[in-house]
Amino acid sequence: MVANRGIDALGVARGPRTVSRQNEVARVISLPGRLTPVSWQLPNDLSYEDWLHYGKMLTQMQGAIQWALGDWWVHGEHKYGKRVKALRDGAFGTYAIQTLKNFGWVAKHVETSRRRDVLTFGHHEAVAALPAAQQKHWLERSLSS
Repeated sequence: MVANRGIDALGVARGPRTVSRQNEVARVISLPGRLTPVSWQLPNDLSYEDWLHYGKMLTQMQGAIQWALGDWWVHGEHKYGKRVKALRDGAFGTYAIQTLKNFGWVAKHVETSRRRDVLTFGHHEAVAALPAAQQKHWLERSLSS
């Protein structure tokens, strides 16, 4: 169980946690073997097919997490308001405020209907400041490249 207090190097307050980080990670992602916040110890008897399946799943999750965090951040902006205070209180783990703000800004400015799952979050971030029609044009052009 992690129970440190104080302010870290980024100025984020760290308070006691009621659930260990290991348990939090294992609860969110169900994978065979032992999953911790910094490692995944795969079982020795994992089949090649399962290895491929989990690899594909993880690569898909890697691209989706930025969108999920961005949409979550935007939702909190409209519904709850006090996100920065919660972040400083250590509620969001190790993400910096600016990182979450960036994810939220892109999610807010690139509507779901224009998001392309075969392009990276970075592609969408590059066009987020453009008007909707130009976003669509450049994202479609990226698809055909």
